[in-house]
Amino acid sequence: MSGFRDTFSKNDEEDGLLDYDDSAFYYFAGTVLLVILIPWTWSSIKAFIPEKSSRTEAGDKRANTSLMQNLAKDEEASNRRSTNDNFNRNFTRLGMVFSLWCLFAWCMSQVGGDIQVKRFDPFDILALEYSADDKQIKKAYHRLAKEYHPDKNPDDPLAQAHFINIKKAYDCLTDENAKKNFEKYGNPDGPQATKVGIGLPAWLLSKNNQIWVLTAFFLVIIVIIPASFVSYYNRTKKYASNGILLETMQFLGHFTTESTRIKMLPELYAASAESRGLKLRPTDDADMKPVTENVIEGNKRKYNQPIIVKNQYLIWGHMQRVQNHMSQNLKDDLASLLKYAQKICQVMIQIAAMREWFYTCQAIIDFHRCLIQAADPTRYKNYQLFQIPHFGEEEAKQAARGNKANTVRQFIDSTEDTKKTMMKAMNATQQADIIDFCANYPEVSMEVKAYVEDEDEICVGDILTVEFNLTRKHLKEGEKQGNVHAPFFPKQVQEEWYIYLIEPSGSTRILGQTIKKSQERQIVDKICFQAGRPGKFTYHLHAISDSYFGIDQKVDVTFTVKTEAQVKREIYVHPEDTELDKIPTLFEQFVGAVKEDESDDEESDDEPRNKKGESSSSSGSSSSDSDCD
Repeated sequence: MSGFRDTFSKNDEEDGLLDYDDSAFYYFAGTVLLVILIPWTWSSIKAFIPEKSSRTEAGDKRANTSLMQNLAKDEEASNRRSTNDNFNRNFTRLGMVFSLWCLFAWCMSQVGGDIQVKRFDPFDILALEYSADDKQIKKAYHRLAKEYHPDKNPDDPLAQAHFINIKKAYDCLTDENAKKNFEKYGNPDGPQATKVGIGLPAWLLSKNNQIWVLTAFFLVIIVIIPASFVSYYNRTKKYASNGILLETMQFLGHFTTESTRIKMLPELYAASAESRGLKLRPTDDADMKPVTENVIEGNKRKYNQPIIVKNQYLIWGHMQRVQNHMSQNLKDDLASLLKYAQKICQVMIQIAAMREWFYTCQAIIDFHRCLIQAADPTRYKNYQLFQIPHFGEEEAKQAARGNKANTVRQFIDSTEDTKKTMMKAMNATQQADIIDFCANYPEVSMEVKAYVEDEDEICVGDILTVEFNLTRKHLKEGEKQGNVHAPFFPKQVQEEWYIYLIEPSGSTRILGQTIKKSQERQIVDKICFQAGRPGKFTYHLHAISDSYFGIDQKVDVTFTVKTEAQVKREIYVHPEDTELDKIPTLFEQFVGAVKEDESDDEESDDEPRNKKGESSSSSGSSSSDSDCD
């Protein structure tokens, strides 16, 4: 036991310990708590703030039909329910935050108003008045030394430190040298180096708290911190950077093929890890019976797990608009499924694009549009008309009868009398919704040009730039596209565009791609690739909307690539570049400076020899002249 005690409370008697001032510790602890509490409190508050039901800003152009108004109200109600659920679920978290704020307030109350460094005062240490004489000083010293002697307090480091201070205080008042040092330096030992450290509370080194402090230390270091790290790692290692489970990405990467089309995608979506994470209820068999009786599966089933079959029926039911046959529990399950629609479809599109399967990309984008607009192209021929408010199977058939309107654009361009005939059975609110939708339905055009920067002709090996300008013609200058009109989707979304440059040969190779999320009137960007071989080429640039049917754009990109022999390019050298060539480089300047130094050294070395040679020759000549004389 003595070894454990000595290890835990070893006292450095050479430096000694001054009386502990707990204010430093509380100030430090309060600062640490504040650093933790500010972000934690903000994140806790944000978790309980209802999300805005719409990301559309004021002034953005969108169809504000009664259906979308009802969707916004339902979304706000769902957000309120989610907020209440979050409050009940995170009540413990709020309690912890509140407790830590209380602890912070208590720490600040312990700090006090004035924080000063405690100076060495021998009279205060010996508990004497400043007028005490030598007899009183000796008496106080013997009494305190006896009380705090290390032999009587072997396990109390504070008592030992106080004993050292008692000895110093006594020397300061009785020894002449110590007294002079104190008067001159403020310390009986003479000048001292200033030491700064983090304050520790007195109870941390108290003998009675040693076991509890050590236990808490081991719990925090060995149990709590590793457990927190392991828990966090186990939660995050399952997800990719885009928020999708890694299991889903692996599954889709394996089962997405070049022949994947819309009729196969509902089952693939239902087999994802997010979908299989939903729970089955005992009442699902009875609730699913009306759905299965009214839904037609578009493809032969491959998976027979109950959760996959159920979710597949829900997706087909959503696309075939049989929500009226779903119970509230099934509608909630469907909303949970569709919550991952955009991310999962993006993963599938990335997989197909990486493998250069354009038609597969196109099919997946169509499937995403089917989920947004609740339309099934495998069952309904005129599915594009389902985007019009209050249009169902019967209304679409009536609009398409006689080839009057097979698409939304044809319906919008039809005469007013034709529209009134189609809408004759609808009430005033429904007709107003259709008119509002037609006025805000996207009308898009795209212009494309191909060129090589700073060159007039295209040569083999050049980097070819295909620049496109996608214009929303239904918007005015300064206007932005609002939320997508999608009353059957559980949340409001904004439109995105997938741009592909296609080489129409063989398997339709994807030369370049980009995704544009801008809601501006004009979307301008470019795709670059290298011209590989000479000849005349016609590539296709596809712009595909992920939200609306019937507004996709396809433009031919025609250009001619010539060989190097056919294109004679003169190398143009700018006059400024010519002048720069005359300026030596930094390396040349350095080498020239070294050569100059060497030449100067050589001249200085040769100069004495030249002078000597001249004097000797002159003397030689004079002697020869004398000889001649």
